[in-house]
Amino acid sequence: MKKKVVISILFMVFSLGLLGCTNSLSKEAINQGKQALENKEYDKALASLDIALDKDSKNQEASTMKSIINDYLASKEYLKQAKVEEAEKALKGINSQYSEYSIKDDINNLKVQIDEEIKNKIIAEQKVVEDDKNKAVTEQKTTEKEKVDVHKNKRELYINKLNNIESGSTDLEEKYLRTTAEMKEAEGKRYERWDKALNEIYTELKLQMSPSDMKQLTEKQIKWISYRDNEAKKYSLEFEGGTMESLTYVSSLGQITKDRCYELVENYMR
Repeated sequence: MKKKVVISILFMVFSLGLLGCTNSLSKEAINQGKQALENKEYDKALASLDIALDKDSKNQEASTMKSIINDYLASKEYLKQAKVEEAEKALKGINSQYSEYSIKDDINNLKVQIDEEIKNKIIAEQKVVEDDKNKAVTEQKTTEKEKVDVHKNKRELYINKLNNIESGSTDLEEKYLRTTAEMKEAEGKRYERWDKALNEIYTELKLQMSPSDMKQLTEKQIKWISYRDNEAKKYSLEFEGGTMESLTYVSSLGQITKDRCYELVENYMR
């Protein structure tokens, strides 16, 4: 019985000796880790802390120091790769006890760098948005100006066309020196030219005007047709029964249609 008690005591003494030796090695490794941390030798510090945890896996101090260093290095690497969000996330994950160690200066400096990068990124994004906005406004103004220029050119183009119709009617003049029938034929051709121009102008206005505005113009145009026919008839009746009646009717149609062509271009074409 006494022999068993002696053996048990010897075993306890041996175990306590091993435990004391293990704790001693762990503390030594932690001290070496702290020294490396002071010298900013973070890889060396991690190696020492791994030894400490290998000897004492439950050592809270070694575990805390190791996580602080790893999170710091991860954040620093993310920032190096321009992954600012990941760097900020890793930095925020650092154990608050980092302020108890010399690494706190590097962590605080890294925080300043990350905040600056985030600020610059926000400014850059805002600039892109502002540039896109300004570009859109410029493009809109350019488009509107181009539309105005196109419309202006269209108006000038059609005014020139109408002027050319007027000046180009000299080929009909000689017919006015002959019979009434030839004069009527000349006025008929003149009316046809103005009526063709009117149709062309109306087609162009369909492209320029909004549907609602075009609807209003169509209603006016229908009333104008009645006005044209009535006016031509009224003028011709001054020569009712004579050879000039039909000539005056066709001539009036041409003149009224000519006036309408200029009116549409000047008042509606943009």
